[in-house]
Amino acid sequence: MKLKLSFCICFLLSFSFYGQLLTTIKGKVFSKEDESIVNTAMVTIPKSNRSVLVNDQGEFVLESWQNPPLQVKVSAVGFKDYYYTLKTKKDKIQVFLEEEITSLNEIVVSASRTPEHVFESPVSIETFSATAIENNSSANFFDGLENLKGVM
Repeated sequence: MKLKLSFCICFLLSFSFYGQLLTTIKGKVFSKEDESIVNTAMVTIPKSNRSVLVNDQGEFVLESWQNPPLQVKVSAVGFKDYYYTLKTKKDKIQVFLEEEITSLNEIVVSASRTPEHVFESPVSIETFSATAIENNSSANFFDGLENLKGVM
């Protein structure tokens, strides 16, 4: 009986030690532009393999065995990376990400398996450059693609 009781007490104490050793980072991610929720962000601790995606409400909970100070990185497509230095074991942060404009190079999609120049191709090839995207009267980029030859 005493053995069971001592085992139970040790088991319960181990949970309290676990909670004291763990660093918990909670927070929410917003867009700095219009303060809307960014639900596509990833929160990582760069010097470890710990990372977590935010949920639909832009919230995240990240736990680590490392002790503060820790550097936390928040990143999302279309936004600049945000770095935050965590100073306490339980910290709640609000992250406001700045938008980042990324330009893409022109690509050519053709029906052949080998690369070829536009003028040497036996089939008609149409390019959709950045200027064409800006001058397009469609509601969005994908609607503009429908106006190209052979795209449905």
